[in-house]
Amino acid sequence: VQPLQKGEKTIGANLGGPLIGFGSAIIPVPFTSLSGAYGWKENTTVFGGLHTTTLLFKTLHLDMGITQGLLKPDGFRPGVSVSPNLNLMYGFRESDFRIFPNVDLNAYWTYKNNHFTYIGLSNWMDFHTGSRANEETGRFWHPALNLGHTFQRPKWNFTLEARWMGMTTPNDPIVIDYRSPFDKGAIGVQIGVVRKFGFNKKEN
Repeated sequence: VQPLQKGEKTIGANLGGPLIGFGSAIIPVPFTSLSGAYGWKENTTVFGGLHTTTLLFKTLHLDMGITQGLLKPDGFRPGVSVSPNLNLMYGFRESDFRIFPNVDLNAYWTYKNNHFTYIGLSNWMDFHTGSRANEETGRFWHPALNLGHTFQRPKWNFTLEARWMGMTTPNDPIVIDYRSPFDKGAIGVQIGVVRKFGFNKKEN
């Protein structure tokens, strides 16, 4: 969401996913992922990630992309960034390889100690003929709405995020009991922890 300082590096981990009905309880699916990022130049960050939970189901899922700052926050005016990225998936069971482009549009507001609140629209593209998501919705564009907050410390960031996933996908008929106050998609929650490393202070 917020570009790193030039020369800054991070590694991070995320836990969480869509809310589902599990017996009498409502719980998030415990998806996990690892990520790394580098402040390539001012207002431009490159990043990549490995979705570790999918490996348990014999699918390799990698993502890579950039976050480009378009506007810096100033008082009540939000900062604005865009994050084009690619999701690469390989299914070991059927030797199936697919690429899913995605573009995130973000607005964020900073306050004391550079903590920030953000809202974003994630735009997942599925161009694969015959995919279930395309059959259910009749379209290749699958948006998600994100709302989160990041607490910044000198060496660590902690993020809480809520997401409305599958905004255009009907909930019925679906085997998994996804929970949403609407008749489409699912509400998801996740937490993220990031370790930050030094950057070139002469450039900042």
